[in-house]
Amino acid sequence: MRLNLDTPGGGNRITAYETDSVTINGRPVSHHVIVSAKRLEAWDITDLDSLTIEHLEVAFEEGVEVVLLGTGNRQRFPDTALMVAA
Repeated sequence: MRLNLDTPGGGNRITAYETDSVTINGRPVSHHVIVSAKRLEAWDITDLDSLTIEHLEVAFEEGVEVVLLGTGNRQRFPDTALMVAA
């Protein structure tokens, strides 16, 4: 999938990532976070296994089309039933 930069009027920018953090607007962030063009806030999830539909509803509030879940060194996917429900 090809992703293109589209930042009309600024917004939050992810410029780098490490195994334990992501750099947003020049600042490293090492906790769970929801990021969109207009939003940058802590996300109250502890790990992928505790992810619920309520957590995902918060991520989809703004009518987003794509959600990327960072899962660390190893690629992991949420439970299939949860992905279908979202």
